[in-house]
Amino acid sequence: MEVDESEVGDTPSDNSGEDKSDPTRRAEDGDAEGWIEVTYRRKDRANRNEEAEKQGTRSRSPTRRGGKSIMNKILRASKMPRLPRNDIKVIVRPRDGLNIRNTCRASLDEAIRHEAGVSSDEIVTICPNPMQNILVISTPDEKTATKIVKIKKLTINEKKYETNAYVSAPEEMAKGIIRNIPLKYTQDQLMHALVNARNPSLAYAKRLGSTTTVILLYEGNRVPMWAYFNSIMMRVSLYRKQIDFCKECGRLGHRPDVCPRPDDKLCPACGAKNPAEDHECTPKCKLCGEAHPTADRTCRAKFKTPYMVKQRRWTARRNEEELQRVAGSHDSDTCGSSNAQPPPASTSRSRSTSRSRPGARGRSSSRSRSRSRARAERGSRSASEGKKPEAMGKKQEEQKTPDKVSWSDRVADRESGGSGNTTNDRGNYEDIQERVEQYRTENKLLRQELEKAKKQNSESAKKIDQLQKTLNEILMKMQTQSSPPSNAITAVSTPSTKTMEEEEVEMVEEVAQQPGAKRKIPVTKSKEQDGSEQEVKRPRPSTKKQMSSRT
Repeated sequence: MEVDESEVGDTPSDNSGEDKSDPTRRAEDGDAEGWIEVTYRRKDRANRNEEAEKQGTRSRSPTRRGGKSIMNKILRASKMPRLPRNDIKVIVRPRDGLNIRNTCRASLDEAIRHEAGVSSDEIVTICPNPMQNILVISTPDEKTATKIVKIKKLTINEKKYETNAYVSAPEEMAKGIIRNIPLKYTQDQLMHALVNARNPSLAYAKRLGSTTTVILLYEGNRVPMWAYFNSIMMRVSLYRKQIDFCKECGRLGHRPDVCPRPDDKLCPACGAKNPAEDHECTPKCKLCGEAHPTADRTCRAKFKTPYMVKQRRWTARRNEEELQRVAGSHDSDTCGSSNAQPPPASTSRSRSTSRSRPGARGRSSSRSRSRSRARAERGSRSASEGKKPEAMGKKQEEQKTPDKVSWSDRVADRESGGSGNTTNDRGNYEDIQERVEQYRTENKLLRQELEKAKKQNSESAKKIDQLQKTLNEILMKMQTQSSPPSNAITAVSTPSTKTMEEEEVEMVEEVAQQPGAKRKIPVTKSKEQDGSEQEVKRPRPSTKKQMSSRT
């Protein structure tokens, strides 16, 4: 959005006579002094604004308007057709005066394929740019792109032209720059200092020529304010492209290394053709019209507006148009309500007019015409004149939508203490609707996941029951296999007890055979872990059968 250089508040010299007549008019209209004063203030302000706009239009130099048109022509001519987004783009810059505009396209295709060794089966798209005098080659294959980058010359019509080929930055990436980086840092050191975990969105860094400026390539469409260079934070600025200017021929649109007409020169200061060496002139920039050579370092008009800035301006312009559309609909609602039921302000004006003197009828009619002009400037005259209230009411009902707040609702909200900001209310309502829809979808997904979890839990519970039954059966089988029948246990345990009793009886008999020995009853202790003593068992008297079986 351009801003006029002239001051809006300056009083133009053409209105001097009208200013002198203002006190006389105000003295004659002493009965309605307040309303008349407001009306004339508004009229004077509108006249001053119109004169200021005219004066600003006159003061705007034609060279500046011409420079703007020249820049727009260059930008439009430099635009290229849309190439595949995911392809690799290679820029080929021809030298030695090769003019892309006057060269046959088929000859360019043959020369590029021959020098790069590209077969007819490989997919290659060659797009010449006559304004910048370069070639843009697009290919989806990395090997083919590597072949094209190695092109060093082109042979066209049996004449060889040197070229410089390089891969351009991929699309959908934002560029920023940092300054004052010493020249001692190599490319590897720059990558190590910048492309790391502290700069997560930074994809590549490269020095601009032999300067101390480094260009940064970020993923996405956002350039951060700061970047870490090793351990220090550095301010990042948006990278702004410049309008190409050739110092060889003095023309805009291409650079000196690809100049197609090095013999046909123009003076970079004044634009004279083939100037002499001792040529003296007054410099004049073709871009801004200021007194300096074209595209000088001090010229700000040579910089292009970054795409991100354009996108923000488009968004702001769309929002402003939306607000104006909503305001226009509210104004139409206001006009309809005023036709149906006049507001109190109109009744007060009618009372003041009826109390005026009889000789003031002509002045009242002139005042009504001035009011109608003011309403016409606001865009509400067409709605208030020549239409019936019924037709207006029907049209408004057709134009109204369910989500639009009428002027009466807004006034009622204001009288009840509300804010009356219908635009914000509408935006909040839309936001709430979006959130509600989002919550509904999330709840639906959560319910589905909950049902899946319930099914999995029931299946796992069934599996656990089956495993428990299987385990119980295995334990029962193990117990039955390890424990013998009770008859077998008694049969096994009986011989062992008899053997011990026989040993005890034998010991008692041996002790009894010794002279003077007293008979003692042996006491047996249990071999369990708790160490508790068992009851004393008295030996039974052995029978003759047992003794005989022992012998």
